[in-house]
Amino acid sequence: MSKVVYVATRVSSVPRDDAIDGVNEITVIGPSATDVSAAQRLIEVDAAALSPTVQKLVDVLWKSVAGRTLVRITPADRSRRFFAAVRRTRGIVAAIRDADVIVAADRDALWATWNLARAAHGPAAVYGVSAAKFALKNA
Repeated sequence: MSKVVYVATRVSSVPRDDAIDGVNEITVIGPSATDVSAAQRLIEVDAAALSPTVQKLVDVLWKSVAGRTLVRITPADRSRRFFAAVRRTRGIVAAIRDADVIVAADRDALWATWNLARAAHGPAAVYGVSAAKFALKNA
């Protein structure tokens, strides 16, 4: 049996309980609105929302490659804001220290997942459920 930690910036990104066979403990690190089942534990992370004006600018910039690149290097980037919120949340590193795999459930959770795996010194960090299955099978 193993322990899996999902890191998700969006509520819809959290997979079902039976997504990976043989898992006895599932922890979800994500928004407070995430609906988790009885078999899952939620560590709530609330990233600060952008002001409506900045959000409109980000939406306009996101329509081009150069604009997306510009957004990615600014503090308005969703993954940077999520990682900052994860860093502010107490107890996350302790919760993932004995995990077998940390799974980034969506693109904006990649940066936080990679940094959590580095901080925990041990668990594999992967992107997606199929990569998590492979990592657990070959661990």
